[in-house]
Amino acid sequence: MKQSSVTKESLDAFRKRKKNPDLFYPIYLGAVVVAVLLLILALVLLKGVLKEYEDAQPKHLAESIFNERFASFDYANFSDEEFDPVSAASLPEFATKEEKLRYLNDSVRGSEISYTKKLGSTDEKITYTVKADKRKLAEFSVVSADQKTEHGFRTYEAGDTVVFCLTPDSPVVTDPVTEPETEPITEPVTEPVILTHTVTVPAGFTVSLNGTALTEDKITDRTFDKTLIEYAPESFPGIEFVTYTFTVTEGEPAELTAVNTEGNAAEITADETGLLHSSPFTFSEGLKNKYSEKLLEITQETGKYMQAALVFDDIAKYYDSSAERYWQLKAIGADAWMVNHYRSVTFENVVASEFWMFPDGTFRGRISCVMIGTRDGATSTDPIDYTFNFRDNNGTVLVTDFRNNL
Repeated sequence: MKQSSVTKESLDAFRKRKKNPDLFYPIYLGAVVVAVLLLILALVLLKGVLKEYEDAQPKHLAESIFNERFASFDYANFSDEEFDPVSAASLPEFATKEEKLRYLNDSVRGSEISYTKKLGSTDEKITYTVKADKRKLAEFSVVSADQKTEHGFRTYEAGDTVVFCLTPDSPVVTDPVTEPETEPITEPVTEPVILTHTVTVPAGFTVSLNGTALTEDKITDRTFDKTLIEYAPESFPGIEFVTYTFTVTEGEPAELTAVNTEGNAAEITADETGLLHSSPFTFSEGLKNKYSEKLLEITQETGKYMQAALVFDDIAKYYDSSAERYWQLKAIGADAWMVNHYRSVTFENVVASEFWMFPDGTFRGRISCVMIGTRDGATSTDPIDYTFNFRDNNGTVLVTDFRNNL
C-alpha cells in the first residue's frame, strides 16, 4: 500500500487557508439582518401613517360632536343663535324662555335620537342630520381645517349647528340621507299636553305670567261695561276690559299676578276649570285720597244749606256756575225762609267711595254720612248719600252735578 506524502508546500497552503477564512456567510447573514430591520421599520412607519390617516377622518369628529351635544338631547344646551328661526316662530306663545325649553324637551322626550350623513356633502364641508324618530331635530357640519397632519392628510373642525323647534306635529325628515351612523337612543314616548288660558282684566292693568308681563299681542278681545258706573257723561263708553290668551304645558306653573293702573296689586280669580281667569273692576284709591276730603267738605256745607243753616253764597264757590245744578241749588235758597234752620250741626259715619276719572278728564265720587242737627232744643238726624260729578279747575274742585242716592 502506497503511503501519501505531505509536502511542505501543501502544508503551507493549508496553514494559509486557516489564516484567511471565507467571508461569504457572514456578509450574507448580515445583509439578511439589515433587510429584516428595514422591513420592520417600514411596517412601523406605515402603521403610524395609516393610523394618522384614520384619525384624521371626519367621521370621528362627527361622532364626538354627536355624543357631546345630541346623544343626551336637551334644548337648553344650545344658544339662541343656533335655533332655527322659522320653526321657533311657529311655537305656541310662552311667557318665559324656561317654559319654551320645557315644552320643546317634552316634544322630543322618548324619541329615538340618531344621526346620518347627508347626501351632497363635499370634502370641504360634510353635513349630518340629527333625527328624533323620523323628525329632523338638527343639522351640524364638520369643515376642512387649514391645518394638515404630519404627512399631509386633511383635518376637520366643527362647523355650524342648526336646531329645529319640534312639536308633536312636526313633519318627518324628507331629505335623502345615508345609512345611520349611530344606534338609536330610545326612551318611552310621552306627548306633552298644551293648555290654553285666558285672563280678563280692566284695561290698563299689567298682567304677569310667572313674573313676565304679558304683551299687547296676547290681547284677543276687548269689551265695555256701562253698568259699573252710574251718572257718567253721555259720551262715556263704559269700563273697558281686555282678554289675554296664552298657552302653557300641562303640569307646568302658570302663576298669574296683576297690577292696576295705580300700581297696586289686583285680585285674580279662576273658574272651576282653572283656565279662565279674571280681575274685577275697582274704583280709584288714588283719586279718593286726593279728593275725598274736599268732597266731604262740599257734602257737609251743602247739607247745612239744605237745612237753611247756610245761604247760597256760602256754597256757591263749590259749584260750576255754567252747570244747571248751580242754578237749581240757588233756587232752593229762595224757599229757605220756610225751613226752621239748625242751630248746630255735626256729622257721623262718614264714608268716601267710588272715585273715578272719565276719559274727558272729569271725575266722580260718592260721600255718605249722617248729619245730626239741633233746633229749638230738639235733635234730628238726616242721612246723606250724594254722588258728585266734578272737575278740577287748576286745583279748585267745581261740582257740575250731584245725585241723592237715598
